[in-house]
Amino acid sequence: MRVLCIFPDDSTTDIYVSEIGEFLRLTQLVNAITMEGINYGVAHTELIVEKESFYVSMLLKHRHSP
Repeated sequence: MRVLCIFPDDSTTDIYVSEIGEFLRLTQLVNAITMEGINYGVAHTELIVEKESFYVSMLLKHRHSP
């Protein structure tokens, strides 16, 4: 399933996961997601339904080091 990642600078990238339920559970269990060496938190997830398809969007936010 397609997951549209929306970065803090409004750029996007698509990732594809085989088990969306497992992926979403994992994002809730962890404190951060690292993509391309940058650490993010998940600010919001949403199911996007279009005429003939659907996908999940995931809004990411920067995480600051303690």
